[in-house]
Amino acid sequence: MKHIFIFVALCITFYTHAQAPKGHAKPGDTYGSAFPDQSKIETLNSNQLLQRLNPDSKDTLVVILSGKVKDACSAKGCWLTMDVTPEYELMMKMQDYAFFVPTAIIGKNIQAYGRVFIKTVSVEDLKHYAEDAGKTKAEIDNITKPERQYRFVARGIRVVS
Repeated sequence: MKHIFIFVALCITFYTHAQAPKGHAKPGDTYGSAFPDQSKIETLNSNQLLQRLNPDSKDTLVVILSGKVKDACSAKGCWLTMDVTPEYELMMKMQDYAFFVPTAIIGKNIQAYGRVFIKTVSVEDLKHYAEDAGKTKAEIDNITKPERQYRFVARGIRVVS
């Protein structure tokens, strides 16, 4: 009987941790750490980000970034994407997997506090993200070369609208 209880407890734990959190991602909802005083940190939108961090940059900026969520991990809510320009997409992960976001955040305008930089992403990782996003096998098979991407490691996320 003890083994059955342990098995059931492990199944429940796995089930609750393997899914994106529930929620509506309403304006004012926050995830992760509190934001610093906004007068002490630069706030950028996607156009300003391009001016500050061009695609060949090796810089890292700590900023508050505002923009619209394009997609989010449907498995755990452990990443989301935003369009920077029609050519560039920004991949946002949560610092140290300390928090996750609900998939209802897709299409919402957010502010995120954290670190932004540019990284070359491997084919293996690109395929993994495509699977998490629910892409078709054909779309995943079309991923054949690494990509340079804007990356953001979020300490906190706030839904604006």
